[in-house]
Amino acid sequence: MMSRDRSLWENRLEAAIANLSDRLETLRATVVDYPRPLRLQVEPQLDRLRGQVNRALARLEAARRADDGAWLAARASAETVYTTLRTEVDEFQSRYLHRAAA
Repeated sequence: MMSRDRSLWENRLEAAIANLSDRLETLRATVVDYPRPLRLQVEPQLDRLRGQVNRALARLEAARRADDGAWLAARASAETVYTTLRTEVDEFQSRYLHRAAA
């Protein structure tokens, strides 16, 4: 049962991270049309968020490789990184899509 629960959690988190990654790519495509000064301000933030995606994927991989004794801690770490990433992507999207529309 533990193995099935782990696999289910891993698959869900992987899909959630992929969703955030797709959102970032959509945002990056939108930013291309921004005026140059705003684009130069925003692109480094998108790059940092892309790095956070990689970090979340690394934590997910660490959880996949963790033995049963370390799995709960690895899971908590991966979930924390994912939650932070999701919050930052939401905030970025809210801030810059509204600014561009104004």
